[in-house]
Amino acid sequence: MEGLAERRPDEGLAHFWTIKSQVRAVGIDDGPFEKYKPGTSMIVGAVCRGGGWLDGVMRTDVEVDGDDAGTRIATMVNASRHKGQIRVIFLNGITFGGFNTVDIARLNHETNLPVIVVMRHRPDREGILVALEKLPHQEQRVAAMAHAGPVHAASGGKGKSVFLQVCGISLEDAMKVVQVTSTRSVVPEPLRLAHLIASGVTLGDSRGGA
Repeated sequence: MEGLAERRPDEGLAHFWTIKSQVRAVGIDDGPFEKYKPGTSMIVGAVCRGGGWLDGVMRTDVEVDGDDAGTRIATMVNASRHKGQIRVIFLNGITFGGFNTVDIARLNHETNLPVIVVMRHRPDREGILVALEKLPHQEQRVAAMAHAGPVHAASGGKGKSVFLQVCGISLEDAMKVVQVTSTRSVVPEPLRLAHLIASGVTLGDSRGGA
């Protein structure tokens, strides 16, 4: 099967012998939500073959500023009929529905899939930490940030830079997967489509970029 990952016991990383243009990946993003008020935010997963073909869509909901995003996303991916073909999870950052933070190490463990966090801009870590002080379960959220590891600059689509955090995959392989799948935008196509779908369903018309 193309893009099949094998575990290296000494490193615990998914290793791609070759990264083919049709590698299956799911991009996950949230839809718009009303800030500072109790509620939910839609989470959409777009499953693509490389950067060119949409194979399927999955969805769930998370609490705004809650602590259930990681669990909800893992359950959504594991329950999908596409799970057996997915080789990589792309996340648009590690916070969804405001500051509902995903522990990517736990997501990697619960899905047995590599996780690549892709961001257009380097995250403001200090600003996020200040915001987290106002929310419950602060230690859990800060730990999730720490588990995401260092932020790396990488080449995205259109010759522009993106920033990555990775778990369960080498940085070298993660960069290759990002490059292969970033065919129409700065970010991988699965993330671009997830953003369009989530915003379009929530607002009635898609807007903005992932």
